[in-house]
Amino acid sequence: MHQGFQFVYYAIRKNLINLVTTIGKDCTAVLITGHSLGGALATLAMPDILNVLPGNVSPTLYNLASPRVGHGDFENYFDSHINVCYRVVNTWDVVPHVPPALAGYVHVGNQVNIDSGFSLDLVHNHVLSTGYAPGLVKWNQEHPVTQTAALGSFAVASLVGVSA
Repeated sequence: MHQGFQFVYYAIRKNLINLVTTIGKDCTAVLITGHSLGGALATLAMPDILNVLPGNVSPTLYNLASPRVGHGDFENYFDSHINVCYRVVNTWDVVPHVPPALAGYVHVGNQVNIDSGFSLDLVHNHVLSTGYAPGLVKWNQEHPVTQTAALGSFAVASLVGVSA
């Protein structure tokens, strides 16, 4: 795992585990989400959260603009234990491309690509309101919600994520 992300995660880990064990015991489903650094922390937290939730509850992770957090061994462990993980990535955002793949860092889960329009402004491309919301609106219009027999109501196209 990336040392910086791991350091920040360890700073919040005890409080997070206490919260999940206190509130999570009565849950039937848990949705975890994060943006940017929050996405990295949510990714690192998922194995811990999975271990403290009751066995019948499988957490779901949706990240936006998450950087890469670990190497291949973390990816293998994560992807074999976490059933549902989607990373929403704006085509024009640089944050999902750091730390560099050249250094061995990889993404986990399934990637959903959106396009909120090109801008030379790096902050504009990364902020939720300008870099992600317009692309998500467009994606939702192109991938309507459908009622399925086994999986409930959701965008069936989300099943066809780009594997990390």
